[in-house]
Amino acid sequence: MEIALLWTLHLVFASALAAAAAARLASPARPRSVWGLVTLAIAPLAALHAYLTLRAFELRFDDGIAHAPWWFSIALLVAHLAVSAWIVLRARNGSALFGWSSARLIFAAGLALGFNVATLRVLDLEARLELSGLRTEAGRVAYELVPQIADEDENAAGVYERVANELFEGQEALDLGPFKDALANNASLAANDSAVRQVLERSAQALVELRAASQRPHCQFEAGNATDLVVVPRVLPVYRLTQLLALSARVRAQDGDVAGAVEDVLAALRMCTHLARAPTLLGLAAGSVARAEVCATVLALAASDSLQGADLGRLHEALAEPYAPLMRSATRMEEAFGLASVSSLLADGETKFSGVGESLFEWTGPLLYAPFLLREDVLGYRAVIAELLALSDAPPAQLRAAADDAASRASVRSRGVLASVMAPNMARVFLQVRRTDALVELTRLALAAAREKLATGRFPAEFGPWSGPVENVRFTSDGASLTLVRTDAEDFGAPLEVALPPRATR
Repeated sequence: MEIALLWTLHLVFASALAAAAAARLASPARPRSVWGLVTLAIAPLAALHAYLTLRAFELRFDDGIAHAPWWFSIALLVAHLAVSAWIVLRARNGSALFGWSSARLIFAAGLALGFNVATLRVLDLEARLELSGLRTEAGRVAYELVPQIADEDENAAGVYERVANELFEGQEALDLGPFKDALANNASLAANDSAVRQVLERSAQALVELRAASQRPHCQFEAGNATDLVVVPRVLPVYRLTQLLALSARVRAQDGDVAGAVEDVLAALRMCTHLARAPTLLGLAAGSVARAEVCATVLALAASDSLQGADLGRLHEALAEPYAPLMRSATRMEEAFGLASVSSLLADGETKFSGVGESLFEWTGPLLYAPFLLREDVLGYRAVIAELLALSDAPPAQLRAAADDAASRASVRSRGVLASVMAPNMARVFLQVRRTDALVELTRLALAAAREKLATGRFPAEFGPWSGPVENVRFTSDGASLTLVRTDAEDFGAPLEVALPPRATR
């Protein structure tokens, strides 16, 4: 109702202004400047209305935002042009609007403008109250999901950030890129290569600190800004540190220090869980990807003849926790992050978070976004989050369908700017988490089979008491090697296979 009143008052203002200028056309003596005055009274506002219509069309039809006020913009533009043309024609025929003088029409225009500004101010105040409520809600969710740390010595994040800065920043930064394939895909790794040894020598003290820090119960990063309600974890440094630990484990195993190699892998797995429990979708995704890569090193160690049953048991237990149950809390924190972000940005008069074009409405954005788009945007964002929470419990086949469905992504974008930016293709993140959990299950089965080999001298020929009930896994073994394959790998969108000894890739 207030929106319709705002448009009506604006049209009254534009019409009265046009009539005040055109009133002089009705007088017998028309100075040459009258047409210029009429043009100045009509053209700038008409150009503004045309511009707003264009931007509303872009939001609706280029960006797909369903609640963009394009039809209001069209109605305002058409009404303004039609009324202005009617006023000018009447004036040329000698009839001023209502027979009013220019002074009375200017007064009417000023009155309409005053009410227009007051209405816009009311809408702006309502929006700011809603923003304040969103910020309060975001803070409550963040406080609920993030445990309070009584002792900072229980927080590993500070150690991770400091060590990562020392190792990966500056001109002398370590480069782990040459070893990425070896760590993730079981490609050959020359443990005596000088580059490998130099990396491990430079990071020797850092590795000692990382092994100790990984045993801390919490990993909470500090906010970059004092006003941040939801802290986004700096995932890349921690991810690189898990790679460094995996590299150390590979080299220590080849040097005969199998117990030390196991400790490094366990530390890397604990760091992956630190990331996954952030809780944000970014942390969960990074922790899941890192865990999948560390599994390659787990399998490399499991193939070692020096590994004892107790070591296999510790690795088996370290992989016991699935990450899929963390998706709900990560999604709720993602909602809080979106609400806090829009609240903070609009409070500072910015709208460039939108990601729609260069900005939402460029210089008119801060004024128009909150009254005209914010409420529908928030409702759409909440609806998308509710759908994602339901999707977090979906099987992999449904997640893959949602991740690959262009119509589903378009539906998210249609819910508004906030949903478009803050809720991208989360189904793909969920699918990655499910896929890593499936890979971890195969890895744990391989570890259990390796323990059987220690007891009997051969890998088991089939599933049995050593494995417990197993579904959707094909088992192949010749006694000296085994292969485990997910039979429903198409649901995950990529093959899922684990082998002992690991199959080398080039």
